[in-house]
Amino acid sequence: MNASVIILAGGQSRRMGTNKALLSFDGKSVIQLLINRFSHDFQDIIVVTNEPHLYTTFPNVTVTTDEYYREGPLAGIHAGLLLSCNEKNVVIACDMPFATPQLAYNMLLSCDSYDAVIPKLDERIHPLFACYRKSTSHIIETQLQHGKRKMMEFLQLLNVIYMDETDLKIEKELLQKNLFNMNDQKAYNEAIQMYEQN
Repeated sequence: MNASVIILAGGQSRRMGTNKALLSFDGKSVIQLLINRFSHDFQDIIVVTNEPHLYTTFPNVTVTTDEYYREGPLAGIHAGLLLSCNEKNVVIACDMPFATPQLAYNMLLSCDSYDAVIPKLDERIHPLFACYRKSTSHIIETQLQHGKRKMMEFLQLLNVIYMDETDLKIEKELLQKNLFNMNDQKAYNEAIQMYEQN
């Protein structure tokens, strides 16, 4: 399946107090885990960061920065889509250590018919592990040019499908693990425990 992977590695996190992409899991950074996991299935992997010097050692990865600096995840998605060589793209936030190609593939299967495919768990949507078409980049650009950086405002302009575990043909517990994100130290500690149990 021709698709690119865009990893959002914005930088410092106020709640975590450090760069979440570089948090360690058994000696490997979370972004290294994601790159290793997805590079088996996807040739085009893009890291979007405002600290590009931190990622120059990763092989077979393209690194880029936001065109709209400090405008949040929407600006990161925009930068990644501009650089992508594919129409279909999987976006992953760097604080989601258990994101898998399996879920990405299941979302990509519906990406031909929609501008975006967003997973939904217990009525909560997760737009930072989702699929977006490259053609939506101009919509993001218009939003950012008008100072609009909220994901929901952007999604309301698209033809979006929200998919739960039944739609995605995945067990609910596995979907929950895929969508687990580390916002603070407590969540990081929980992620370490989950990782060690694998």
